[in-house]
Amino acid sequence: MIDHSSIRADFPILKQIIHGNKPLIYFDNGATTQKPQVVIDCMNEYYTSYNSNIHRGAHFLANKATERYEDARITIANFIGAQPEEINFTRGTTESINLLTYAWGRKFVKEDDEIIISTLEHHANIVPWQVLCAERKAHLRVIPINAKGELILEEFDALLNAKTKIVSINYVSNALGTINPIQYIIEKAHQKGALVHIDAAQAIQHMPIDVVKMDMDFLSFSGHKLYGPTGIGVFWGKAALLRKMNPYMTGGEMIKEVRFENTTFNDIPYKFEAGTPYIAGAIGLGAAVEYIQSIGFENSIDRK
Repeated sequence: MIDHSSIRADFPILKQIIHGNKPLIYFDNGATTQKPQVVIDCMNEYYTSYNSNIHRGAHFLANKATERYEDARITIANFIGAQPEEINFTRGTTESINLLTYAWGRKFVKEDDEIIISTLEHHANIVPWQVLCAERKAHLRVIPINAKGELILEEFDALLNAKTKIVSINYVSNALGTINPIQYIIEKAHQKGALVHIDAAQAIQHMPIDVVKMDMDFLSFSGHKLYGPTGIGVFWGKAALLRKMNPYMTGGEMIKEVRFENTTFNDIPYKFEAGTPYIAGAIGLGAAVEYIQSIGFENSIDRK
């Protein structure tokens, strides 16, 4: 049996005494989680011991920073059963979904195509698809819910058809806590030739996810809901799909060669990581994943 008081001690912010003599108790993990000392320490270590840009220099600090950044990518890939090249660092779930709608949607969604979301979605998984549908003259279809806050699967089945290009749905509702039947949705969508994107912002910290075994096509999540830093997240996609997508942002790092006549883009994952990334944030997210693995999902403090 794990000592939950020892887990609480891992979070320095929870040592505060507030309102005179009361220990701080924090319940707002759905909005953002607190950070264990190991995450804070590893980010401080980056800034105090090897602060440097990555992938560009040949000196000691640059090599160490690059190694730690890519180690974090490997840690996160292993965490979800993916390959490191499929892990794209973003600012969070919101940017990940915008990346998907821009880099995949604007290339593959055509007039009269259909996109399916649900009534349970966060705004970040509604508005980008609305914008895409308006631009491409496509149609947004919405799965209704019943009085228990559960998806009406018969309605989902009825919405699916040959025009459905993608189903984008959350694994766990941020408002109701509903756990959606993701495996059913993936299997049904694939039968119609549609892709599936899973918003795992509220699921990644609670339950094991294996993107290969579950046959997902795309996955998004945020670091700050996973005991990691704010401003860092992950967009995962099957390598074959990522390579077909257009770049999301352009600039340094996401290119192989620049000529005034034309430019050749880098391979994944760097194709979607233009400019200097949030290096400390990625390293901190890797440490957060290792922390969760060390205590186990069943002992995650925001489940108590």
